[in-house]
Amino acid sequence: MHKPSNPTAAIPSREQLLMGLYEEFVDFDAYCAFFCDATAALCVNREQWLDDISAEGLSLFSQWLKERSNSLKRELEAHWKSAGQNQLN
Repeated sequence: MHKPSNPTAAIPSREQLLMGLYEEFVDFDAYCAFFCDATAALCVNREQWLDDISAEGLSLFSQWLKERSNSLKRELEAHWKSAGQNQLN
């Protein structure tokens, strides 16, 4: 006999949502660390200029980091508001 599924089982708890967001942040933080190290190395090695493809990649990656940072901020704000809190700042 087929058991009916529990509709609330698919809804993650606040703790699960925050853990998922934390894991995304940890990954994002690693990308930020890589970007900072890479740009610092470029500043130290001024004799080696970037080719056009590498410069374009650096620009695209920088844009992605800013967009992802804003996305994480919006997600955190949404969770904060769903918890009945006022604005974060």
